[in-house]
Amino acid sequence: MTTTETEEKNAAPGDGTGAGMIEWLGWTIQKNEMVDATASALRTACQKVLAVEDAWASMDMKTLDIESTVSRFRIKHRGDMKDQTLNTYEQRFRQTVDMYGKWLAGDQTWKPTQRKRTVRQPPSNGPTSTTSAPATPTATEPTPSKVDLPPQPGMITYPFPIRPGMQGQITLPEDLSVKESKRIAAFISALAFEDEAQPLAIEARRYDDE
Repeated sequence: MTTTETEEKNAAPGDGTGAGMIEWLGWTIQKNEMVDATASALRTACQKVLAVEDAWASMDMKTLDIESTVSRFRIKHRGDMKDQTLNTYEQRFRQTVDMYGKWLAGDQTWKPTQRKRTVRQPPSNGPTSTTSAPATPTATEPTPSKVDLPPQPGMITYPFPIRPGMQGQITLPEDLSVKESKRIAAFISALAFEDEAQPLAIEARRYDDE
């Protein structure tokens, strides 16, 4: 067992070291502080980026030269990783270092922003009145500004042309499996309003060939 492996194994979440940060991500899963998939994706990215450092396990993350580490990571993997993958790993590494630093300092804002689910109201089954009540003057409230939420870890949005002059987007997991891609393709085919049977038949034959 190498020195780095020993330090990583013996690290504690509060060490403030590279190994401590990796151990901290595991701690967030055990304590239900972060979703398992999110923490695992961050941990994979951090291990990839930190691997360019000879003694990354014992490095002080509070004084780490992030720009230098990221630069050497990009140079090392420029030929064997796609630009999108490099960008994703860099973004996750920077995010983790920032969160870990805040957690070490006792800053409760370290947790990543969670997407809120919209609850739809069930339709009313009662009769509706066609007579509207007189409008009550109310104070004009400012229109809330749009808030751009950060991309969900592990997901990538791909643009694709639907027809001339129309382009759509689809967000998929970074590690999409063949089985999942087939389910998505079949689902999209089922959404078509015209020539629905033909695409499904073609899709079925393609799966049989595979």
